[in-house]
Amino acid sequence: MSSSQTSQKMAHHLFFLVTSTSSQRSHPIYYFYFRLFLSHLLLLHQLTKLATTLTTLTNIRSLSPSSLSSTVLSALPSADSFSLMHPNSATDTFLCTLSSSLDSLCPLTSRRVRKSSPAPWLSDSVRTERATIRAAERKWRKSKLPDDLLSYHSLLSTLTASISAAKQSFYQTKIQSSFSNPKKLFSIFSNLLDPPTPPPPSSLLPIHFVNYFTKKVDDIRSSFSTPPPDLTSLPTTNSAPSLSSFTPLSQDQVLSLITSARPTSCPLDPIPSHLLQSIASDLLPFLTHLINTSLSSGCFPDSLKEARVTPLLKKPTLDPSEVNNYRPVSLLPFLSKTLERAIFNQLSSYLHRNNLLDPLQSGFKAGHSTETALLAVTEQLHTARAASLSSVLILLDLSAAFDTVNHQILISSLQELGVSGSALTLLSSYLQNRTYRVTWRGSIHQLSWFCYSLSWFFLSQLCRRHPTHPLFSQLRHKCSRTDLRLSDRHLSVDV
Repeated sequence: MSSSQTSQKMAHHLFFLVTSTSSQRSHPIYYFYFRLFLSHLLLLHQLTKLATTLTTLTNIRSLSPSSLSSTVLSALPSADSFSLMHPNSATDTFLCTLSSSLDSLCPLTSRRVRKSSPAPWLSDSVRTERATIRAAERKWRKSKLPDDLLSYHSLLSTLTASISAAKQSFYQTKIQSSFSNPKKLFSIFSNLLDPPTPPPPSSLLPIHFVNYFTKKVDDIRSSFSTPPPDLTSLPTTNSAPSLSSFTPLSQDQVLSLITSARPTSCPLDPIPSHLLQSIASDLLPFLTHLINTSLSSGCFPDSLKEARVTPLLKKPTLDPSEVNNYRPVSLLPFLSKTLERAIFNQLSSYLHRNNLLDPLQSGFKAGHSTETALLAVTEQLHTARAASLSSVLILLDLSAAFDTVNHQILISSLQELGVSGSALTLLSSYLQNRTYRVTWRGSIHQLSWFCYSLSWFFLSQLCRRHPTHPLFSQLRHKCSRTDLRLSDRHLSVDV
């Protein structure tokens, strides 16, 4: 039998005809089997394409930090020239140099990768064992020797034990590191006992999230009247403490600030944050200038005011096709968070040193959390009940509270607390002209947004500094008219 091949492209199928030399007539049975075989090959190819996706990657694992550091230093201007640059120019130059240096050492390559992320417990040693056992399996299937089969079974038992040990070690470490965080501990056990199912695909686009997030904040802000003058122009006293400028940091302080931070990366970072931490000691003069020139000039660099926002489904059981079931999760560049911490450390130290924070505040306060707030409320309720007094618990649920803070009132509150000069200018610059990019399944949309990182003491300062304001007096009037004959009555007020 000899075969002659005839091809025909019909409906994306390739047909083969097998003929005999004796009669030169085609055999339908061969035609049928070849067509069936090619159909299976086509289906297998389509399934492989569905399971993988073409991704652009950089081989960062093979990159040496010393080579990256030398490349960056050779591309940056001299330290003297860099120290004369404006904060915006210096930051742009530094970020562009980091990005171009990484591109030159680790050029982008395209390859197919799995759509699903690898298991978090999958270590390098387990990957090596898995590759070894696959090679042993291929060797046995090719040779069919008993010794190769025995070796394959031995490696399979070893891999099974290694996977169990890797899982146990991973989750044990994760649980032990979350003992002081009940919320995180509950999330770990919840995911282990009841793993969330992947949400079905939705037809939402980034513009849908942008419109929803913007409209939600605009509707809430439009429901408020214009702030009264006594809240936007607060008086200051000469005897009050003052913070007119931030103190420049030393190189050791900057290095500690960078290396002690958690190396979380953002898509807007020019290089991964762990790489920046590894070469920070070599780039210390430039990093120190970036931070100190912002602290002294009162200018927060524009390139560090951008955030990457990813919509996250609030609960796995919610409908993923409804845009109101998502909440925005914003990621900031690593250098932006580093400069924020430099500002926050000095501002927080000033507020604590002069007792300018509300003593009952638990949020965003060292040594305090929801537990301390709950303990304080519980103790007050027990004390009132022991004295045969009635209690009213008022719960304020402010929708989009941080996003709707009036920046003019916030700056005035800071000014009343004694913040002035270049310190107040820097905080005002931090709040102005911020942008964000909504990323959703590879698509990006950009729009302006409001920042809320400095709003953590906004309401507490209003309550403390303006107890006679109509908002709080009206709230007291409502509480005084509430029936207090029943002990521990709970009144929930949604704003």
